[in-house]
Amino acid sequence: GARRRARSLLARAGANARLLRVASGVASAFDRLGFERLRRCIPGLSLVPRHTSFPMPPAVTRPATPRLRVALLVGCVAHQMRPSITSSTRNVLHRNGVEVVLLPPDLCCGARDRHAGRSETAARAAAAVCSAVDEAGVDHLVTTAAGCGAAVRRYVELFPQDQPVSSIAHQVGRSSRDICELLVEIGLRPPDPRVPSERSVAYHDACHLLHGCGLARAPREILRAAGVRWIDLGENTICCGSAGVYNLLHPRTASELARRKVDLLIEKGVSDVAIGNIGCIMQFELALQRAGRADVRVWHPIELLDLSYS
Repeated sequence: GARRRARSLLARAGANARLLRVASGVASAFDRLGFERLRRCIPGLSLVPRHTSFPMPPAVTRPATPRLRVALLVGCVAHQMRPSITSSTRNVLHRNGVEVVLLPPDLCCGARDRHAGRSETAARAAAAVCSAVDEAGVDHLVTTAAGCGAAVRRYVELFPQDQPVSSIAHQVGRSSRDICELLVEIGLRPPDPRVPSERSVAYHDACHLLHGCGLARAPREILRAAGVRWIDLGENTICCGSAGVYNLLHPRTASELARRKVDLLIEKGVSDVAIGNIGCIMQFELALQRAGRADVRVWHPIELLDLSYS
């Protein structure tokens, strides 16, 4: 019906960088006027995180003696909704001797279009990413959002083998690394001096990171390196309700799943939670706000590592 069509439109808007910028600006205006609780009740605006302002890092960051050269897919959603993830990733990679080429922030991986069944649109987005990575001449494509990472690893499925882009898609998929995965793989330089943090952080596995990319150890290694006291949230194999565009198409069920995560956080008695996916971060923040627990902070593991360096 009309309600489902409206939700589908919202899901499509979620992959449009220009509309995301507008949504972020409108949400910020609500929050600054003290109307965040009201804004959290408006479809589309409810998932936008609290306003944060971060300058865009330089397009290319080159350490004195680079160990690697990587392209960073900032993610259209992650960059507009949580720019601190991009900033922290750039900072941490620089500290670990990795040269970073930022891909254009409006470059979408195509995951949301693919989730919504728009394969042709997803293939066009994938082709644009493959072209940008190919031109950058890098060792790896780095992602910070689990949804993007899982999508990139399956790019080759979007193209017939006789298309020239198919071989590039295969290469890009093989070179793709989640930020936590890359840092563990190259040997993370530990923060110095290492002062143990009093912060107690619960870690939740994003479904796309755990099931789509097969990554469980790497993000936990990053938290360990950050010096925080971390514990598993529990029920980590169960979705928080974000699931690509599921929370836009089925908000009631998604809200119930997220509420269970809030209950687990309250049971654990922690004031912070870390998750390696922007969609899950937004889902958790919304659920915490609705439960009156906006004091619980939601982080990407790379943000906590960046804090420990600084």
